[in-house]
Amino acid sequence: MEAEQQSAMLIRFRPDKNQDSKLLNDFQISNISEHIGMYRNMKWTLLYRLSDHGVSMNTFTNKLQGFETTLIIIQDSKRYKFGGFCTEEWVFNSGFYGTGENFVFTFGKGDKCEMWDASGDNSMYQ
Repeated sequence: MEAEQQSAMLIRFRPDKNQDSKLLNDFQISNISEHIGMYRNMKWTLLYRLSDHGVSMNTFTNKLQGFETTLIIIQDSKRYKFGGFCTEEWVFNSGFYGTGENFVFTFGKGDKCEMWDASGDNSMYQ
């Protein structure tokens, strides 16, 4: 019981979301939320899930249209979790765009989140 209370105290923020995550637990979501600043108060809406929507780049791009802020979470075949936070609507062309607020992250196989912010060396964010 005491261990449960300690881990619950580490969860600082739970976003308003329309569905529970199948990939991230509340502690992992809280870790990401701490890093996205003012965007964390937005409602989190599931737009695309491979198991629900299938393997189609067309479906993926159509589901993302009209949404400026997105969080992409991926779990690979070895169960490593990683992703990225993007602050501009996805545009599928050959150029780069985005802002320095974009970042990438990984959880590996645990709950510890490692994040990499934009370096500012270039504008290749998204």
